[in-house]
Amino acid sequence: VTLHNLRFSGPVRLVVTGLQSTAPGFGALLLSFPTAPSIGLEVRVAGGEVTRLPWLRTEVQKTIKRAVAERLLWPQRIVIPA
Repeated sequence: VTLHNLRFSGPVRLVVTGLQSTAPGFGALLLSFPTAPSIGLEVRVAGGEVTRLPWLRTEVQKTIKRAVAERLLWPQRIVIPA
């Protein structure tokens, strides 16, 4: 199973925290989505693109949206240390 062309479309909230006077100038970046993003993707199994099947594409997208909401939808966020 391979995932190709995973795309998120929507606003992104990026917070720069721990400002410092030395490079890179910050301690971490906080990344989240204020609203649920639109998701585009292609999933292939054994060389065939299974996302051409509408019901399977819908199920895969729902699973990814649920995972994004649990981990990236505000107030949840990813911390990227400098």
